[in-house]
Amino acid sequence: MNKLEKKVVLITGAGKGSGRLLAQAFAERGARVAANDISPVNVEEVVDTIIAKGGLARAYIEDVAKKVGAQHIVKQVEDDFGRIDILINHAAVEPHIPLLDMDEWDWHRVLDVNLTGAFLMTQSAGRVMRAQGSGVIVADGLVVTNAHVVEGARSVSVSFGDEGEETQATVITIDDVHDLAILTVPTGDHPAIQIGTSSDLRLGDAVVALGYPLGLGATATAGIVSGLDRTIDLNDGMSVEHLEGLLQTDAAINPGNSGGPLIDAQGRLVGINTAGASASSAENIGFAVAIDSVASPIAEAVSTSTT
Repeated sequence: MNKLEKKVVLITGAGKGSGRLLAQAFAERGARVAANDISPVNVEEVVDTIIAKGGLARAYIEDVAKKVGAQHIVKQVEDDFGRIDILINHAAVEPHIPLLDMDEWDWHRVLDVNLTGAFLMTQSAGRVMRAQGSGVIVADGLVVTNAHVVEGARSVSVSFGDEGEETQATVITIDDVHDLAILTVPTGDHPAIQIGTSSDLRLGDAVVALGYPLGLGATATAGIVSGLDRTIDLNDGMSVEHLEGLLQTDAAINPGNSGGPLIDAQGRLVGINTAGASASSAENIGFAVAIDSVASPIAEAVSTSTT
């Protein structure tokens, strides 16, 4: 399957030039294109061209240099497509007069679009993209993930496997202290994972982190347990989350892995992936919620679902 198939790509400044070419190229590779421009004529022409070739695209007319405009684009794309997988900040103002002849308004417009616009779009879209992650089936109709994955979501959808159809889910439990969320989904032929015991783990034990990082599809990364009972303050630039009693591992945990299972050598669930350390400050350090710390709410949900 094409890795861009059905991915939602939001491109600002997509009405002409390389922005138009990017929109068409992504559409040709199966992506769903959300094309933004301040001019309706250009961007609607791009969208019409994509649709005429059998692609899927929609136009969003807003000025990205304004906070309300940036937020409205992201909200509309989320409403229309359900998510955002890729953001390309292409909107830019290129001065056509020499610097010494430029007036203050022209200078501020360059800064507003090229810098502030990119900041506003990254911030707004980033909050949506952050709320995309992985999960694990613990019983028929029950999925466990991180609380921060579903935080603030107006609706939650779940897909099973790389090519699985999406289905709506209902959040029944949120535990911010342990970064845990439990969802119900329609029952089906989906095998549940065997739940292990994290207290049996020792330093050096082999573990594997499973999930869907960076939009790449199903991924497994192997490592060892490199720490126990860790406490971290997770700062993603938008909020600070204090988590205790975590497992530390050198198995790679990247954006998109959040909520996925950390399994032991026997394939049993021993943790819920929650965070990777910043590459600028550390390497090969990731964290998972120890399964023992959330065993009670999971057991309660499983018991309720089977009665």
